[in-house]
Amino acid sequence: MALLAARGTQLLIEHWRIRRKAVSFALLVLGGLQIGQLAFAVQVVSMRGEPYRKVRAAVTNSNFSGLVFLRDSPGFVAKHFNLNDADWRHAARVYLVDAEADHRADWACRYGFSRWWVVGYDHHAHAAVVEPGETDCSAAKVP
Repeated sequence: MALLAARGTQLLIEHWRIRRKAVSFALLVLGGLQIGQLAFAVQVVSMRGEPYRKVRAAVTNSNFSGLVFLRDSPGFVAKHFNLNDADWRHAARVYLVDAEADHRADWACRYGFSRWWVVGYDHHAHAAVVEPGETDCSAAKVP
């Protein structure tokens, strides 16, 4: 590819009698535009991935085990984020999408956990939010 581009540039200079300084300047401007576009793209991708990095860090840096509900929030879509191990049935933590707050205790008991955590992202504070929960599974009715 570089050889074809070099040959094309050479033919452009020879046949159209364009000065080498003008071609060098044009290539420098186009290269600068490309670098600027890449820098902007890195910034956008980094900002969109921030909620997921913060939630992952909050969960992995914690010492809790049990059931973890991932709650949707602006900029964070829980169903797009799977932190479960391949052998999730025997894992210390199981991650589920938080569908309804009223049924968290039922889901925790179904999976055999009496404690759970709800993890979300606060876009105003740019931080993950962790809320604990607990239930007595011996008294709960599990269908």
